[in-house]
Formats: sequence, C-alpha cells, structure tokens
Amino acid sequence: MIIKGSSRGQTKADVIQLSNHLLSSENEEVNVLQLKGLASLDLSSALEEMRAISLGTKTRKALYHASISVPVEELHLMNQERWLEAVNTLERHLDFEGHQRTIIQHNKKGRIHIHIVWNRVDTVTLKSKKTSWSYKKHEACSRELEAKWNLQQVQGVHMRNENEERPVAVATHKDWQASSRTGVPIKAVCMTLQTAWEQANASQFVRIVEDAGYRLAKGKRGVVLVDMEGTPHSIPRRLKVKAKAFKDRFPDLQFMRFPSVGAIQAKLKFTAQEQFCSEQTQEEIIMSTKNFVGIRPKNDNKKKKTGFDWNLLAEHWRQLGFDPQVGNSGIWIDVGDANIHDTGDEITLHGPVTKENVQAMLDAARLHDWKGVEPFGSEDFKAMVYQLASKMEPPMPVVGYELPPHIKKALGIPDEANNPDIPNETTHEWRPN
Repeated sequence: MIIKGSSRGQTKADVIQLSNHLLSSENEEVNVLQLKGLASLDLSSALEEMRAISLGTKTRKALYHASISVPVEELHLMNQERWLEAVNTLERHLDFEGHQRTIIQHNKKGRIHIHIVWNRVDTVTLKSKKTSWSYKKHEACSRELEAKWNLQQVQGVHMRNENEERPVAVATHKDWQASSRTGVPIKAVCMTLQTAWEQANASQFVRIVEDAGYRLAKGKRGVVLVDMEGTPHSIPRRLKVKAKAFKDRFPDLQFMRFPSVGAIQAKLKFTAQEQFCSEQTQEEIIMSTKNFVGIRPKNDNKKKKTGFDWNLLAEHWRQLGFDPQVGNSGIWIDVGDANIHDTGDEITLHGPVTKENVQAMLDAARLHDWKGVEPFGSEDFKAMVYQLASKMEPPMPVVGYELPPHIKKALGIPDEANNPDIPNETTHEWRPN
C-alpha cells in the first residue's frame, strides 16, 4: 500500500487547482464518496469552505491532501468498506479525527485509488494540527493495513531496520508522467542500463547505451541518458545505486566529451520535423541540405570570429517572434516548411527559399550587428537577398554579388545601390520604387 500526502491551500488559486485535479476528466471515473462536517454540497465549495475557516487562524496551508493506493493485482482485495477503514486509520495516525474531510475515488486506466482532503483546522477550537513527520505516519499506517489484510509490503524510507540501506526509487512521479507522455517505458531504460552496468569499462558502457538507441549527455550533475523522445534520465537512479558508486565504477565517463541535453533535444526536434514532412518536402530538404544557401557577415579583415554567445543569438531570434532551439552546433529555427541554422558567423537556410525566410535571415543579421552580408548558394537566392536587403531601413549592404544591369534597370535600382564601396550616405539615399 502506498500513501502520499502534503499540506495545500495557501491561496485560493491553490484550492481551485486542487479541486480541478480531483475532478479532472483524465480519470475514467470520479466519485465523491463523502463530504463530512461540511455545509457545502459540492467538492469545490467544500474545499473553499475549509480555506475560509482557516482565515481566522494563522495557518498558511489549511488543507491536507493525501492519496491511498494499492497495486493493481491487489485491487480485488479492496472494497468500499476497506477503503473507508483505510481512510479512518490514516486519519487516526495523522490525528485528524473529528476534522472536516472529503473522500474522492478515482479510476484511472483501471487503477482505483482514493484521495482525501482534511481541514487541518479544528472548527471548534480553531487550532491547527501539526503535520510534521507525516511521511513516517503514512508508512506506519501502510504497514498496519498491509499486515491486517495480508497485502504486499511496499518498502519505505522511514520504517526500515537500522541495518537496511535507504531504498532508491527507480523513477520519480515526474519521470512516470514523462514515460506516459512519450511512450518510452522506464523499464526498458533500466534494462539497457543494467546491461551496460555489467561491462568492464566506460567505452563498452557507452556502446551498449548507444546501440539501444539512447544518447549520453552532460547534465547538471554529471552524465545522464537521453531517450529517443529527448527525456533525460538519471543513470544512478535508474540503476538504483548511489551517484558515487556509479562514478567510481566508470570514472572515465566524467572526462568524455558529450553534448548537452539541450543540444540533443534540438537535434531530435529537427529530425522529427523531417520525418513528418511530405515526400516532396522531404526531397527538397535533402537537396537543400546538400546545396544549402545562406549569408555571411561582411568581413573586412577576413579574420573569422569565434566564441559566439549562442544564448544572445537565440534572444535575437526571439525578438523576431521565433522559437529558437540552442543545439550543439548553433541555433536552429523552425520556419514552417524549412529550417534556419545560425552559427553566429553564418546563417543558412535548409528548405524552400521564400521571401519570408530570407527576410528573417536579414533581420537576424541586423540584430547580430552585421555591417553587411555576403550571400552564397543559388543565383536566385542571391538575387532575392540583394533585393530584400535594398528595401531594408536603412538598406543592408551586400557584397560579393551584383544584379545584372537589365534587372537593375527593370527594378529602377541605380548602379551604386548596395555597393559597400559607396559611402553610406549615398547608399541610404536610394529607395526602391
């Protein structure tokens, strides 16, 4: 039996959030079994009534929300009488007897469990019950009911013998939610890591993990595993070992060069975009990757700048209304049917060439403080860069390309327009028709 609980209700918004969670439609069935000691006739009003009573006290979190569940294979041993007895037993351990309470039963994907919300404030004395050491009380209640009904014992942290090691959960609640959302089972990750754990050295560990389709990355607290959907996993937690034990077994892993978690997630997102493209668009992306087009900054001293602040570059794209992804090799920007790659000293376009995409590249170049641009790629792309750069305010100088004279004449562009050798005052005086 597993019992969880914590104090809630510091604000009205928190009470509303708790009520919405308890009545959520993500459950196949939601039954309010009891409203005890309350004047309200519905759950939302009952929780707000509890909070209103606490306003006459100094209690900051007046509600105590707990849940009781058993493994699916033991649900046949539970009935309504036993669920109610479990609630009363937990109430006794928490010293909430006589307090207002609500009981809600959920059925979520065949997993029946109970939620209880108590008012920590006694409505008669207006004194609040302390909830310190509540986790230990949860486990004491679980052990009592497991022994009484012959249920499978779930080993906890607080109720164990002195010679027993502290148990490590395979995954947190957040991890299980991510697994449910992405479809990548945590058990499969654990099995792969267990196989890799049995290897003799770090190189073999990396090979086993990558052969299974996972990637290793640099996390905030060391090396982590990233699954196919971009979800990071703590390796020691999945192995149920301490972090020090993992580092001692594979010390070389800490010195290997791995990409960051964000870089892998950005690459996975870009790959997913390619997979969901139509067959024709996919072919265009492949062709544009081989023969991509782009712009470089006008560079007078021919010395390539290094050490770009990619977070600053990403902020420039956000100012333009895009959602940039910081990867291992620069910034990736999704522009619908194409992708833009910005490395600071080069902005390339992978996909169909449109005015909107080219204009976005030029706008980003201006925010990057480029004094001019040099287009490369197809002639059509260069011509579009030249025309759009000429219409910017002020015009963006273009080097390394000139429109043919007959096209300039048709567009009404003077010969000196966008020529970086002409003073800026002269260049800025020209405006297209």
